[in-house]
Amino acid sequence: MTHFAFAHAATLGAAATHTLPAMEISAEKVADGPDFSMKTEFFAMRSPHEQPGKLASAYARLYRTWLPNFTMIRQSWPDGDERLLLHVPVPVSREKCVVMWSLAISPHFDGPPPAAQVEFATRVLDEDRDMCKNQRPREVPSNPSRGGWGVLVAPGDTLANTFQRQLKSWLLSRLPA
Repeated sequence: MTHFAFAHAATLGAAATHTLPAMEISAEKVADGPDFSMKTEFFAMRSPHEQPGKLASAYARLYRTWLPNFTMIRQSWPDGDERLLLHVPVPVSREKCVVMWSLAISPHFDGPPPAAQVEFATRVLDEDRDMCKNQRPREVPSNPSRGGWGVLVAPGDTLANTFQRQLKSWLLSRLPA
């Protein structure tokens, strides 16, 4: 979440804060449940770049992640509206990944129509894609003997750091004895 204010200047602009909200992160594995989840209040965004209305207002956000990287994000507004995003990246080669997104909204969602939400999400994801394409070195080491685990994140990005710790544990648990 710390990258929003920097990587998404064209879409979120000043709406993205440099200060992260408090987050409640649970990393306990529950039978048939996520490997970790995070609850947070997402701040209201004020920017000429943002989508108008509901998506710019404050809401509760619940992330649930099943490793290696299957994520559901549930957004809940005070008026009872909800939106569910499903994020599934699928590696197709060492250099390429296809990311599948699915969107579900409550029946009488008082916000942008689904097509506008998908178009906006695509613009945000394109900013991430451009950032990844320009990343140097091209591959961030995920092997401890080569100096690291996963993507480079700010120390205050609790969600990203929790993901990296959980992914490392998940990967190590699958190594041959």
